[in-house]
Amino acid sequence: MSLILEVGEKCPHSIKCPYNLNNECWGANKNRNIKFNCSFVKNGQIVEGGMRNKYDQTGQMKILID
Repeated sequence: MSLILEVGEKCPHSIKCPYNLNNECWGANKNRNIKFNCSFVKNGQIVEGGMRNKYDQTGQMKILID
């Protein structure tokens, strides 16, 4: 199960999360006005091997490589 953050809720893993480089992850932003679904946190553990796009405001943005 992924981590779902409600509007204004800050990710509890934001300080140590490798996907929050330079505080660019929207899940780490308390001023967010939309729900955020982080697929990089499952069952309370950070899953490594992914990539976070700093423009992904919902956590559900897919990266398409052509």
